[in-house]
Amino acid sequence: ANIASFKNRGIDFSVAYGFDLKEVVDFAKDDSRIDLSLQGTHLLQYDFVAQAGQAARKYAGTAGTPSWKLSGTASYSDDVFTFAWTTRFEDNQVADETLLPITEGQPLPRIPFYTGDVWYHDVRVLYKVSQDLVLRAGVQNVMNDRPPNHPTVYQGTGNTTSGNWDNRGRFLYAGVNVKF
Repeated sequence: ANIASFKNRGIDFSVAYGFDLKEVVDFAKDDSRIDLSLQGTHLLQYDFVAQAGQAARKYAGTAGTPSWKLSGTASYSDDVFTFAWTTRFEDNQVADETLLPITEGQPLPRIPFYTGDVWYHDVRVLYKVSQDLVLRAGVQNVMNDRPPNHPTVYQGTGNTTSGNWDNRGRFLYAGVNVKF
């Protein structure tokens, strides 16, 4: 029988606000807009019990399960051009506990390794050449921020997940959408 259990609690939220730029700035194009959005999760509890009667293992705030995870976007758009800036955030997480040298007769001391807060910034642009042709380009991780300097972060092994951090650094892309 499967008797293991998880207990999760948290708060998810999303807010968005947009407006026509012409309402604020007289010289703006008639069809120009500003859009702002913020999505987030505040993880309050993420406990795992392997077997009934055992103490819960608490994962909230450990690598892969940050207490706070946010993503916000600010964009400008008009009938031919779009520019968007997205910022992603994960708060400080415990990634590992490293054993210290053993002292005779003493319990094994551990030092937690913390990831530190992580911020990534992405930009994208779209240019509508015609109804049938759209050019797009962007940069993910504009600042080329590296993940925490810990072996399991890069390998995706142990008790961390490489999916939480940008292991490849800055990434540029471009594309064309064509309608036939």
